[in-house]
Amino acid sequence: SIALVGGTTAAFVTGSPLDTASPNRAYNTTTYAAQGQESGQRGIQFNVPTTAGAGLWYTNVRINFDIRWSNTASRYVQLQYSTDGVNWVDAALLEAPRPAGGQGGDIWWSSIQQPGRSGNDFRFSYLVPNSVTDSGGFANFAFRMVAVFEPATGQYTAARLGSTYSTSGTLRYDLVEVEGDLVPEPASMIALGSGLVSLLALRRRKK
Repeated sequence: SIALVGGTTAAFVTGSPLDTASPNRAYNTTTYAAQGQESGQRGIQFNVPTTAGAGLWYTNVRINFDIRWSNTASRYVQLQYSTDGVNWVDAALLEAPRPAGGQGGDIWWSSIQQPGRSGNDFRFSYLVPNSVTDSGGFANFAFRMVAVFEPATGQYTAARLGSTYSTSGTLRYDLVEVEGDLVPEPASMIALGSGLVSLLALRRRKK
């Protein structure tokens, strides 16, 4: 399931260039905190149990998604995960891309090449530590993306160089996918795409 965190609002809009669904739709979040307030308290949350019943669970859990910053959105977004849906662990600090020769903003993470990637695979991907996912699975496993201050200034910074941060800035998500290996058999977990929240599907994967 999906929840909005801390007062954000959202609507369906045009999705990632890597989304081949028709219509191509993504979840566009807005209504973020005022400058200098509520760092890490507003964003979007995904609740994805890593238990599979009958004593089975998922390990090697990978979180994948496309993200698009508007010009005035917070340049920094913190990915966090939780095993109980209450206590959160910082996983990765995402920074709006500013490609060489560009100022950033209005850019999908998937639309520019990332270090270590090739071809068209520019999506954000994070592997939850196996020390966590090898613990038998969690019925309340969740992850979220929340807007945070720039570490160096303690204030929100706009994604686009020269722009001013605004509470109406948007963070847009598409092709959100959580994969894992079913213990003892390999499998995928839950894929959310083609409109983000319209479908839930289980897919099997071979090693």
